[in-house]
Amino acid sequence: MGQYDATNSPEYALGKLHTATAHAIAAQLIAQRDYDQAQAEADNWERQYQLALKEGYQDLARQAQFNKERHEAIANGLRSLVKQQATQVDTLKQSLTGFKKLGTAPDY
Repeated sequence: MGQYDATNSPEYALGKLHTATAHAIAAQLIAQRDYDQAQAEADNWERQYQLALKEGYQDLARQAQFNKERHEAIANGLRSLVKQQATQVDTLKQSLTGFKKLGTAPDY
């Protein structure tokens, strides 16, 4: 008889899927936190920009505008990442649900 390979068992596959789902959720939460921070920075620089314009400080206004645009670009990239990760998390969760419907997955 052949040797039993535990890595081919449904329980092993389920464990890997569960771990992958947890990691994807954690990555999504980190990206969301980073997006929120970058957007807050962009908003802060927008306020600084408006204040510098109002007070007539053109050099400070240009610097604030540059920083605002830099943080907006970072936030936009992170927003795309968050959306991609949300899709990945949804796919992994659907896979877990499929395992559960087949009766091979314990409830977590």
